[in-house]
Amino acid sequence: MLVLVTGSLLALVLIGSALLLFFSLSHQPATNRSQVAASANPSPSPDVLVQARPATAPLFSDNFADNSKGWDTTGGPGFSKTIANHALTMTDRNHRILVAPLPVRQTFSDFQITVDMTLQSGDGNDSMGIYMRGDDQLANDYRVDIFGDATYAISKEVTGLDGNTQVRILSGISPNRAIKPLGQQNEVTVIIKGNQIILGVNGHLIASVTDSSYSNGMIALFVSNGSSSPAATAAITSVTVYPAPSQLP
Repeated sequence: MLVLVTGSLLALVLIGSALLLFFSLSHQPATNRSQVAASANPSPSPDVLVQARPATAPLFSDNFADNSKGWDTTGGPGFSKTIANHALTMTDRNHRILVAPLPVRQTFSDFQITVDMTLQSGDGNDSMGIYMRGDDQLANDYRVDIFGDATYAISKEVTGLDGNTQVRILSGISPNRAIKPLGQQNEVTVIIKGNQIILGVNGHLIASVTDSSYSNGMIALFVSNGSSSPAATAAITSVTVYPAPSQLP
């Protein structure tokens, strides 16, 4: 009887922990752009090219023909994640960030990721993007946002012991003529190697920053519903993770 009771309690603890992780990843508050200061760093010219799809074997790849990779498509009040028509489509109506972690157990240190993504609905305060080197709660991480008004930001999220998260802009929030606006697909490439983070969009170099706060962690895709639109929807049609290139752009 003691073994049975102990086993039941352990199962309840595990289920509760899993639910807590799910809700923390699915219901993070959206960052209001008015709450963060834009960086004065100028954007590199989009005339500098970035090789988005190198001729190396990927570490992970999915074109969303089906859900054979095991993405979490659990939905709830005001948010949904579906895989259909060769796309992972994420919608949030709660003015929060909806996250889709890569369905792999490993963490990543140095790598290159290329994602084909479209912000289908929303406004200039809504964004889609990529979390990198994140902890298991995505409370401390790097993050790339592509906003509906064709601006971008590379950020670092830092969460203190009090649970409050600060978003520190490393580059942006700035426009760039290589970024396509709301409703059009962008090919977003991020190279993260050592303390360098490089962002390319549609084959053009957008920004390059240096930061040594985080060395490895999880990768996740996201859509963020800001304060001024009723909903934000992002469709991802392809994601591929490669080893980091030997030479940076």
